[in-house]
Amino acid sequence: METVRDKARALRERYWEKKVHLRGIIEFSNHCRQNCLYCGLRRDNQRLDRYRLDYKTIFACAQDVAALGFGTVVLQSGEDPALDVAGAAGFAALVERIKSELGLAVTLSLGERKPREYALLRKAGADRYLLKMEIMDAALYASLRPGKKLEDRRSAFFRLQDLGYESGTGLIVGLPGDAEASLEESLAELALWQPAMLSISPFTPQSETPLRAAPGCGANAALHAMALARIHMPRAHIPVTSALNLHGEAVRRAGL
Repeated sequence: METVRDKARALRERYWEKKVHLRGIIEFSNHCRQNCLYCGLRRDNQRLDRYRLDYKTIFACAQDVAALGFGTVVLQSGEDPALDVAGAAGFAALVERIKSELGLAVTLSLGERKPREYALLRKAGADRYLLKMEIMDAALYASLRPGKKLEDRRSAFFRLQDLGYESGTGLIVGLPGDAEASLEESLAELALWQPAMLSISPFTPQSETPLRAAPGCGANAALHAMALARIHMPRAHIPVTSALNLHGEAVRRAGL
């Protein structure tokens, strides 16, 4: 009998063969203005050592990415309130320099920004933007992300698509209160959005969050969710996330 993973593997073979696309990820800031109950970067975590890389350092890291032969650099951060996108020497100017001098494709993962910032970054040459939904249940979303609404996040995703970004999104599997039966429904809805990339991350409790004592998502559940995602979106990029790597090398390989 063909299993879910067998079906997913067959689709991966058909559309992606046995190729792995590598990305150079620069996590340049762990400051965040949001207070999500599940995230160790949350605003109220006073025990986290915070950092920001200056633009000179970020560019030097991007040079390393290019020298290593990667075609894409991913610039990723918390939703940093100090990030200046529009200034003459701002983040958009950094993106433009990376594009013009290094020739790398640029993927951004900066959280929710103002519409004009999305537009400026796209004009500067940013190719892709990852904006994870995390949860597709509106009530649960609002409870786990205080002060935020799923509809606003959804609107931001479509705005990115309208600007011409290759837009990615994603889910956290196994969050407390998220019914297992809702996974198929969530993936079916996301498939209608036609994301270029879909990230599946297993929920991993963080010690300095309100969900520190909640059970984490097991490796098998995470791999099952990845397989379902491949079935729903056979042409999407589905990364092996850093959260999946926490389960060990064998699980990372199974994800691939």
